Amino acid sequence: MKISNKSLQKYVYGVYQTKIEKGYLGFYHYDDKQMDYLLNRDASFWYPRSKFSSSVTLEFKTQSTFISFDYKIVEVGSYDSVDVYVNSFPYQIVKADELEKKGTLSFSLPEG
Repeated sequence: MKISNKSLQKYVYGVYQTKIEKGYLGFYHYDDKQMDYLLNRDASFWYPRSKFSSSVTLEFKTQSTFISFDYKIVEVGSYDSVDVYVNSFPYQIVKADELEKKGTLSFSLPEG
């Protein structure tokens, strides 16, 4: 089953708002008013950081043994990782600094 960006938004946790931009789902820790303030205060330092998507959680239940999603890295402050948990336990970790700027992440999951 393919899930659209709009449908995927209900599975996102840890952000203030989400936006679909240029075909990708963006994650934001600030609202539009706060981001405008940062843009006007310091467009070169704080504003780009307001769009960083660290600490984002996509949480859902599935019977599928395979998931994948397209991604695009727009801004980089520091590289972390993409962590996949199965039944609340770490299952697979992908270091973000090993990823291309744009691509597809795919994960094979255990049955059950």
